[in-house]
Amino acid sequence: MPIRLAVCMLAILAVFLHITFFNTESVPFTIYPGFQVNLPISLLLMAAFIAGALTLMLLYFYDAITDTVTGVRRSSEQKRAKRVATLYGTGVERLLIGNRREAEKFFRKTLAHDHDHIPSLVSLGKMLREDGEITEAIKLHSRARGLDQTNIAALLELADDYVASEQFANAVSTLQQISRIAGKSLPPLTKIRDIYVRVRNLPEAISIQKKIVSIATLNRAEEERQMLVALTYEQALEFLSEGKFYDARDSFKSAIRSDHLFIPAYLKLAEVYERIGSPREAIKTLEKGFKATHSIVILKALEMFLLARKETARVVENYKWAKGLLPNEDMIRLFLAEAYMRNSDIVSARQEIESLNGKLGGMTLYHLVKGKIRHVEQNVDLALESLGEAYQSEVSGFFHFTCSSCNHMSQEYSGRCRDCGQWNTLQPVLY
Repeated sequence: MPIRLAVCMLAILAVFLHITFFNTESVPFTIYPGFQVNLPISLLLMAAFIAGALTLMLLYFYDAITDTVTGVRRSSEQKRAKRVATLYGTGVERLLIGNRREAEKFFRKTLAHDHDHIPSLVSLGKMLREDGEITEAIKLHSRARGLDQTNIAALLELADDYVASEQFANAVSTLQQISRIAGKSLPPLTKIRDIYVRVRNLPEAISIQKKIVSIATLNRAEEERQMLVALTYEQALEFLSEGKFYDARDSFKSAIRSDHLFIPAYLKLAEVYERIGSPREAIKTLEKGFKATHSIVILKALEMFLLARKETARVVENYKWAKGLLPNEDMIRLFLAEAYMRNSDIVSARQEIESLNGKLGGMTLYHLVKGKIRHVEQNVDLALESLGEAYQSEVSGFFHFTCSSCNHMSQEYSGRCRDCGQWNTLQPVLY
């Protein structure tokens, strides 16, 4: 015991003994109304001395006592935290090896030790959602959000819960909260866009996609720009199906401005112009589209459009123009030969076929055109031979289309691959 404290207590004891020596009589002491006892004054003074001594000791040793209590409490909390971390880590390990039942058990044990352990709430909630218990998942993730409004992992899982339960407004609200916390971040914006696409709110989806394009990194910029074009094209298709031709026209134009190589937009824009009674604009659109993309699909669409208007001479001129743009493209020579035959220009048709030097001999159209030329020239045997070769190479149509992304083959052209979902990837293969 420190000397100063001992001296102080001895002084108090001396005063107590001095007073006691001169005051030996008893005094009445009221315990409660109507009940009194006589106690020696020395006993009362002793009680006062003990109380004072204890108070003095408590004040003197206060820091040491509080440090001891705090140390005990901290040690207890550290043990509990270590136990919680061990249980949670074991649960994560079980989940990694696919033992979901054991993982769930350890996550629940973790929460039994710490009801507010956010990682366990998030992990267990995700498991419950994947098992179809969406309501319970929402409760756990909402609880995690209540504990920490800025915990992005909990917010992302809660948003996925809302999407799974088709509570799209709540999902968007939660993802917007993440965007406010994270700032310029792609994942929440991408999820918001996907929700708007799912509910067919294309104007909002396009608005969000523009934000995504503005913050996308270099390695994702082109992909996100293509998505913006695709969404604009989808909106235009909706306008077209609803009979809003002028809105469709503007949206198709917007898609082309964003990507001048987007073949489906040229084809549909030409269709819109035809519907609103502007055939010249339709022809200009297809010509512009071929010049920009060099797509045989657009060139064939232009041919069909002109043939429907019985402008066979214009078909020849367009193929000659296309041949000037792409002098080494054999398919254009073949189409030009067919156009010459349609106009009964046998000499020019033969020149184009002979210029191919048999390069397209495996294609049906090549042998059909060649057979027609020989038939007109009254060379029946050679004509029959060409028709026989055409029969051997015959397929369901002159074209099939192969996706440049996944190699899926289709007999019909569409703006989007039906297998992988990529836009503007179908390339024609001529038979």
